[in-house]
This record gives sequence, C-alpha cells and structure tokens, in this order.
Amino acid sequence: MNSTRVFTVKWPLPGWIARSLGGTVAYSLEQSTVDVLGRTMDLTTTNLTLRDFLEVKEKCQYVPHPENPEWTVFRSQTEIRLKAFKVWADELERKVCRVFEKNSGKGKLVVEHICNMMVSEKETERG
Repeated sequence: MNSTRVFTVKWPLPGWIARSLGGTVAYSLEQSTVDVLGRTMDLTTTNLTLRDFLEVKEKCQYVPHPENPEWTVFRSQTEIRLKAFKVWADELERKVCRVFEKNSGKGKLVVEHICNMMVSEKETERG
C-alpha cells in the first residue's frame, strides 16, 4: 500500500526567526509504503516550505526484528541542509535537530499501533 500526503507542522522557533520567516507553520510531503503481510513500512518526509533556504529529508523504516518477529526494528535518518543565511545556521540547525529527536519516539509508537490495527483487521477478515 502506498500513500502520499501533505501536512502542516508548527515549529517552536524563537520569535526573531519566526518574524524573519513569516511565521512558524510549514508544509511537508510524506510518502509511505506499507507491506502489511511483511510488516514493513518505509517513510520519506521532505519539507515543502522554505526549500530554497532549508532542506530537511527524513527517512524512516520499520521492519520485523530478525531474531524476534514480535519486535520491530526502527531506523531513522535525517538530513538537514541549510542553503542560505549562514548567520542563522547554527541556531536553526540545533533547534531542528532537537525537535526531530523529541518526536522520533512518538512517531514510532503511532506507526506500531496502526500496523497492529491493520494486522488485526486482516486476521478478522480471514475469520
């Protein structure tokens, strides 16, 4: 199953940066592929807002643990590239990294819950 969605993110930026950028709301594009029977999920998220200024690309992968199929292995890789305005680079990069670190655990729990629901639905259909 494949899906693509656009969503908004509200960034907790310092006031001077928010005023300079025109606000704290950003748009992102998420593309996902789910293999329900294989219990795998691949996600790629990229920012749409301020792409000429900052590129953020996050790749996440959820796969069954090779030794225990009841466990899930989560891999995450985030690339952050500031393209302009080097004056803001250090502060903005630190802020973005802190937000990604904070939210990575929450995302894992949500996806695991959704996958478990999908497997339960599949098992119910089989009878």
